[in-house]
Amino acid sequence: MNGVWGRPSGGGGTGVGDVGVSRRDAVCLSTDIVGNVVYIAGPSIGGLMSVETADITSQSKMPAIGVVFSKSSDTRCKIHLFGDVDAPGVLSTSDVWVSPTGKMTHIIPSNPPANTIYIRQRLGTAPLDGLVLFRPTLSVTVITS
Repeated sequence: MNGVWGRPSGGGGTGVGDVGVSRRDAVCLSTDIVGNVVYIAGPSIGGLMSVETADITSQSKMPAIGVVFSKSSDTRCKIHLFGDVDAPGVLSTSDVWVSPTGKMTHIIPSNPPANTIYIRQRLGTAPLDGLVLFRPTLSVTVITS
């Protein structure tokens, strides 16, 4: 049975807020690791999306569209596009954002270093510590230093 946000539960029936999950195979860089937030980096390769880790200091590397869920080789990964996903270190909060390190964070990016921009993008919500309902918005806000 499914519990809160589609997670397994011990009780009968389903919990409030159950959602579907969408994942897709993609081509990624060997430096992209599980938990990295990714953007579409270029044209598809062999029918697979080409993705790389998002960078909030570069308009060409945003917006994020997913998070690396697993890797089957150095350059082949499964991207989580929608639904609940584990996010160690993310605390229960109303909003989750792309961090300056290309991960999910509950801390809203602000105050970029001098001569730098931050591209702020909301990725979803964290109903529980370490769990994100991943629903990225494609609208972003540019923050200047």
